[in-house]
Order: sequence, then structure tokens, then C-alpha cells
Amino acid sequence: MPKVLFVYWGRRGSLSWIALEIARHLHDRRDIVGSLSFSTENELASDLTALAPTTMAFPTFGWGFGAFTGLLRLRRQTAELIERLRRENYQAVIVLMSHVWTPWLGRRLRRERIRYVVVAHDASRHPGDRTGLVQNWLHRDLGSADLIVTLSRSVADRLATERGISPTRIRTVPHPALDYGGGRTIRRRVAGPLRVLFLGRIMAYKGLDLLMAAVRSLKQRGTEIELGVFGEGDIERQQLDLAALGAEIVNRWIGHGEIGAILDRYDVLVLPYVEASQSGVAAAAQGAGMPIVATPVGGLSEQIRDEVDGLIAGQATAQSIADCLDRLATEPDLYQRLAANAGQDAGSIDVAGFAETLRRLAVAGLDHGKP
Repeated sequence: MPKVLFVYWGRRGSLSWIALEIARHLHDRRDIVGSLSFSTENELASDLTALAPTTMAFPTFGWGFGAFTGLLRLRRQTAELIERLRRENYQAVIVLMSHVWTPWLGRRLRRERIRYVVVAHDASRHPGDRTGLVQNWLHRDLGSADLIVTLSRSVADRLATERGISPTRIRTVPHPALDYGGGRTIRRRVAGPLRVLFLGRIMAYKGLDLLMAAVRSLKQRGTEIELGVFGEGDIERQQLDLAALGAEIVNRWIGHGEIGAILDRYDVLVLPYVEASQSGVAAAAQGAGMPIVATPVGGLSEQIRDEVDGLIAGQATAQSIADCLDRLATEPDLYQRLAANAGQDAGSIDVAGFAETLRRLAVAGLDHGKP
């Protein structure tokens, strides 16, 4: 069986959890020949280190200028990693998310008989996301890739039309559901207010203002509803309005160990986005069997099945979001049907299935090197 290296050199976020779950999958399945390279700066580094030799630590950097000051070290480390891949007969490398250093790895691997696969999460940077300023540099990884994997058809189409990438080089694999504890269960909504959750980094494109307006409208109609806002980001402008709505606010980075309990306390996740590729937060809700209300932007309507495990708003407006939430608050049978389907979620794959699909795509046609 061809040997595969998964790579994730980021520091935090849902991809850290996915990387850990992939490493556990590789560690537990002795018949799978593969390992995972992770950053020493990763928030789950101790858990990943404990899975050695299935995992390989790769020193990166913490913040800012470390990306540049570490370049001399990167050259040596990359050479050492590639030498190890040669020595241990790896035949494919799968980058789970491009890092500012992976384009150098991709360029080096073009000289080797090692296939290079890159998972592209976005076609362009999200509005207002300063971390996306390096997007053009990260997309250099795609030029080195033998195969590009997207998590939604929306991103695949945009890569083809906006960046001129041949569709023959692109495959789409759905974002896996993420289990942050407890697994998928069928939820039962208790009597009382509909408990509505906004979770994740707070940035303009994620539409918190739309959700706040929707909740305000529902309260004015007399609908019982409670709002929770959990995530890191600037909410100074919304602080007073959130307080007026009686929202529960936890305005900081939310650790992996907290997510499961937060999801358990709320009835529905809302993604009021005005722009999107796909959503790791949605994947966490799906892993917890939680219905989702989302706007019809990007790949969200691919990830959430309208009227099956969630509701897709007619438009990315406060009124359309409010209409969906009102249905969930006033139609108990609808909520229970969506919750039952979200708990079973026959349409999605777990992280182990995601890893296996990536591995099969990476090694397709390989015997002794690139086809």
C-alpha cells in the first residue's frame, strides 16, 4: 500500500481537531500506512506528540515575523523532511490546509517522485479577514499540486472560473462532521425559548448584525428566543445591542474542550453569513446532531440540507433568517424532524472517512511513484 503523509502546520482552529482525529485514525488502524506532520506551535501539540511515531513534529513559528526569520531554518527542515520521505518510501503528501511555508514544500516536491495533494478551503479571501491577505501566496501551493481537493463545489467552480485551474485537477470531498464529545444524538427541544447560537470567529462577513436584527424582530413579534454569541473578535460596536437583547456573550477564543458543552446548551446554530466557502462550525453542529439555519451563500447550501437537517434562508437578510427561526420556535414537529435527521446525518462523513477518501485520491494509480 502506498505510504502517505498528511500535513497540517497551522496553530489552531477546527483543522487542528481534524488533524488530531486523522492522526488517531492512522495510529489505531495498523493496516494503514501513513503519518501526520504537525506544527510544534499547534494548540494540540501535546496530544499529537503522544501519537508518535504516527506523527512528526515540524518546528514552525508563533506569530508575525517568525514566518520570515525562520526561512533559513525552513530550508534545512524541508530538506530533512524530504530526505525522510525518500528514505521511508512515502509516495504522496496531502496538505490539509496551506500554510505560509507549504508553498516551499510543494516546490521542492515537484522535483521528487512524491505526489502532492492540496486541500483548498477558499477561492479568495473572506471580506474583512486580515489573515486572508496572504491568500495569493498560499495559492502558489495549488500550482505545485498534482491534485486539488475542495470542500464544496462552490469553491471548485470559483477556482476554475476565477483562477483558471483546470477542473480535471480538482476533486470535491464534503467537509467531515466533527465530534467534540458525546457523538450524534437526537435532540429534544424542551419547552421555553428557542436557544439560538452564533459560534466562531466574529468577522464582518459572518453577519452577526443580521442575526441580531433577526432576533430583535422576533422578540418584537413576541417569539420566545434566546441568543448566545461565542467567539473571538471585535464586538465593541455591537456590545450594547447584544446586552439589550439579553444575549449570553463569551468574547474570546473558544477551546476545543469547550465546544461540545456549548453545543449541548443550545437548540439551533445560525450561520448568518453574507459570504462563505463552507463552515467548520456547521461541521461541529452536525457532529452534535444540531439543526442549522444558514444563508444561501457559497457552499453552505451544499453542506446543510434544506428542510432535511436544517433550513436555508431565502436570502442573506435579517427577515429571511427571522422567518426560519420563527418556524423552528413555533413548529415543534419541524424541529424534531430536522434534529432527527441531523442526528443520523446520512449525508456526511466523519473524519476517518474523510481521511480515507483523501488518501485514496492521493494514491490513485500509484505503484512506485507518480503516475
